[in-house]
Amino acid sequence: MSNVSARIKSIAVCHEGLFLADSCPTTTCDTNAGNVQCLCWFKLIGYPVFRDAKKMQFPLTETIERTTHLIQSMMGFWKEAHGWAPIEAAELLNKSMLEWQSSLAEQLSAWCGNLSDGQLILAWANLGALVEGQMKLLLSVYYKEYLSDAHAIKKKNGHTEDPDGVTLEPLIIFFRQKIWSPEENWEPWVRMVQQRRNAIHAFKAKTIGTTDELHAALGTLLEFVRFINGRLPYPDQYYVPREY
Repeated sequence: MSNVSARIKSIAVCHEGLFLADSCPTTTCDTNAGNVQCLCWFKLIGYPVFRDAKKMQFPLTETIERTTHLIQSMMGFWKEAHGWAPIEAAELLNKSMLEWQSSLAEQLSAWCGNLSDGQLILAWANLGALVEGQMKLLLSVYYKEYLSDAHAIKKKNGHTEDPDGVTLEPLIIFFRQKIWSPEENWEPWVRMVQQRRNAIHAFKAKTIGTTDELHAALGTLLEFVRFINGRLPYPDQYYVPREY
């Protein structure tokens, strides 16, 4: 049985905000070989997808403001998750440097306007760190389910790696196997960010894209953060992080 897929909270999304669903009519159970998988948490209803720079949902400055506020609100809630998250997850979240994610989100506003090559390299590093942080946050919140999942990321000694210590490549593989659905496949975009982020380590030439491509990726980042936040359980709507 896939613990992360089967036991993760069912989240429903509406235009007014997010709320926990008591049941999910889209749950698909495959009883063959004891495999039960809930597909409902793959679905993000109510948020349109805009991955073309020409079709960005908001102006760039507003997109960045919304992304920054949403990330900081998420990190603020989960940094103080004792009493809501399971003890093991709350302790992991408490020791994780979630405040760094908030600080990194604040830096996004530096990447408006035309960017030099050096600025593009730093901007992709900024964006990549936030993408990786979002993926780690999801697994940290569902820490107990992650630990007992057959596909949990392993160290060389065979022990399960805690989410806060995992690098982006194994995160991508795990998310491809367990979290991203065929209909909502984030892997190509995340890999593009990964490759351009890695230019900061390069001595030989690597593709860093253009300013327009970076700005388009900032628009998609907001969608990605919504995707993650839309799969996190909150006590009620009062606590759900907002973009504004």
